[in-house]
Amino acid sequence: MSYDILLFDADRTLFDFDKSEEIAFYEVAEQNGVNPTKEIFEVYKKINLKNWEDLEKGLVTKNRLVVRRFEQLYEYLGIKNGNAVKFDDDYLHALSKQSILYDYSMQLVDNLKKANKRIFLITNGVTKVQEGRIKGSPIEPYFEQVFISEQMGVAKPQKLFFDLVAQKIKNYNHSRAIVIGDSLTSDIQGANNANLPCVWLNWDNANPPPSLNITFEAKSLKQVETFLLNN
Repeated sequence: MSYDILLFDADRTLFDFDKSEEIAFYEVAEQNGVNPTKEIFEVYKKINLKNWEDLEKGLVTKNRLVVRRFEQLYEYLGIKNGNAVKFDDDYLHALSKQSILYDYSMQLVDNLKKANKRIFLITNGVTKVQEGRIKGSPIEPYFEQVFISEQMGVAKPQKLFFDLVAQKIKNYNHSRAIVIGDSLTSDIQGANNANLPCVWLNWDNANPPPSLNITFEAKSLKQVETFLLNN
């Protein structure tokens, strides 16, 4: 079966979110009372990751998540008068301007488009951030549609998210669709929940749990391209 409906995750799949969040954090931390050291940034990343995992489990809403992560950072640092709402607003504004792609992302989508593949973006990111980053990127014209969980009212890995995506794609064919992403808990678990094949972009050389079905494991975007052009 040929896969020609490609459901790409955004961050850490096509967009270099690691660089983007680092630039945004360092840009706004000091003005919000936080010394932007490497150690503190690493603490923030761990707090942020845990909050997004809670979102995937349905334990927190998106609106609560984005503020709670900075509340928890202030608490960790012992800062009692920190304004987490302002920190979040400043950070999201700075992040929305970061459209950093991986080196091979443009060539990947260009080659896939030339092969008549239909390319879609599926992301759990914050709407105003993702819209800003996507519109500021040369990769935007390659996406037939962009699906952002905050607009959908449900997030990956919930099956409902993928059901709604399928409903919104013209001439959708379940047997020709495939999910491509880096997150085991969001993209790959979501693909499994929706009974879709998937490509796991394993940047960190991690070991997946045996409970997950992974159609193809890639260590680079070039490997993703080779698989999709031959299947």
